[in-house]
Amino acid sequence: IWAMRVSDNPGAHEPSEPIAWFDALHHAREPMSGESLLMYAEWLCTNSGIDPTATRLVETRNILFVPCANPDGYEYNRQTNPGGGGMWRKNRRNNGGSYGVDLNRNYDYEWGSQWSGSSGNPSSDIYRGPSAFSEPETTALSDLMSLWTPGFAFSCHTYGNLWLFPWGYDTVFTTEDALYRDMSAKMTANSGYDYGTPWELLYTANGGAGDYHYGVHGAFSFCAEIGMASDGFWPAPSRIPALFADVFPGYRMATQWSGAWAELEEEEWIEIQGDGDETREPGESWLLGFRVTNDGMEDLFGQWTLASGHGGIVVSGGPKAITAPAFGEGVAHGIRLDFSP
Repeated sequence: IWAMRVSDNPGAHEPSEPIAWFDALHHAREPMSGESLLMYAEWLCTNSGIDPTATRLVETRNILFVPCANPDGYEYNRQTNPGGGGMWRKNRRNNGGSYGVDLNRNYDYEWGSQWSGSSGNPSSDIYRGPSAFSEPETTALSDLMSLWTPGFAFSCHTYGNLWLFPWGYDTVFTTEDALYRDMSAKMTANSGYDYGTPWELLYTANGGAGDYHYGVHGAFSFCAEIGMASDGFWPAPSRIPALFADVFPGYRMATQWSGAWAELEEEEWIEIQGDGDETREPGESWLLGFRVTNDGMEDLFGQWTLASGHGGIVVSGGPKAITAPAFGEGVAHGIRLDFSP
């Protein structure tokens, strides 16, 4: 199982930077999920240094990708249907008369027969395995997440044009359900995906990656079910760019929100010395500040500086503090500007 980290310092461990996690192809017949991650990684790498958002993400985040969590099942589909179209879902565990465990029912969170969202029958497509983390694939991903614990975690699937979040194991909501829905609305604003819990939009599913990411590691976890019914598990290659375009905004937002993410919004000018007519004029002194939004999951503590490129404007003071709570608003404190007469 290959994983990769996109960073401006890929050879150095940077534990102070927030982590965004993306995995795909738990189910071997869902190649668009892995393709979407490769395309997102490509966008980050090719646009870093060009696009301001891509540059900022690469410079301030650890972005982890596991494009194929089920290599044995995927290879089996390649062998049986080398031109695409293989419908094998599980891994290739030999159950003694049948094959495969559904890796997305094998995680050690609410795993077992007490829930209705998995099966103890080895022949079932949703067979949960003989025990939680019985499979080398889920064990490997769990070990990696313990070392690189994310703020946001995406586990990508196909299909249904759905945006899913916990809980999946039972018909209950998380204590952060309202926040999940607010974030989902922003992530799907351009795609029109339906969003909600798995049991609201599909069915209960216990032992899944999303519940594990949130329940054990505290990561905000999402699942994108990419594509319409007409796309199916093996969409036409011509559909790939449009399918990626649907999920790209959500991937980008999740990466931004995995730590603090400041955006300077409306300017705030305070007159210190002048004629009081609210117009900045020669001979006057003003303070410049900003209202700040923080869409990230961490509290924001930072600094900002101001430079003047005009000989008649003198900047005094700085740097000044920027503060804002997680998913909230704050202030970038004012810096003085003196306008020459």
